[in-house]
Amino acid sequence: MSRKKIINQIWAQILPDYQVKKTGVYKVVDDHAMLGVEVETSDFTPSTFYIWSYWIPLCAPLKSVYFNLGFRVRGPDGERWAIKSPDELARALGHLRPLLIQQSILLQNQDYRIESAEKQAVEYDCLHAYQTWAYTLAWYRRMPDLRRVISAIGQRVYVKPWQNEIASNIVAIDSLTHDAAELEAALLKNVSDSRQVLAV
Repeated sequence: MSRKKIINQIWAQILPDYQVKKTGVYKVVDDHAMLGVEVETSDFTPSTFYIWSYWIPLCAPLKSVYFNLGFRVRGPDGERWAIKSPDELARALGHLRPLLIQQSILLQNQDYRIESAEKQAVEYDCLHAYQTWAYTLAWYRRMPDLRRVISAIGQRVYVKPWQNEIASNIVAIDSLTHDAAELEAALLKNVSDSRQVLAV
């Protein structure tokens, strides 16, 4: 069973309000948050797949899709989905339908997205999640919470270039928080740039 066939069936039978892309389906909500389901091929066999549910903020500076704010959807046999035949695809879609619909509904709630970013950032000390958390707070103008995140990241010292880049992205928001028009323009530019980079 090809990845393309699986993606098309997830779109047609489970998430018809999403759009199809090469490796999965996606939907943009609140003009800035991209919800997605990714079908990842397995290194073990061509007929085995991993299925991710995730979201990312287009209002943050992005270079690629990342799954830090997502999870592998588990089926009856764990995280790997073996889909070789139409019957196996039908069974997989039956298991996936309630899981993906529930997750899609949850992710369309702004408070849920903010809380999921905060949890991932704090529990796993994940910089990508800190960036998501900060830019989502900025989008919804939750300034007291945003300043706490900026302050926490600004006090740290990072060694790796990619860490410094993300930390700089977060701290850079601080200079925009005193001018509402400037902040809005910067966030909307990020959305435009991110959509171009991700081709969505």
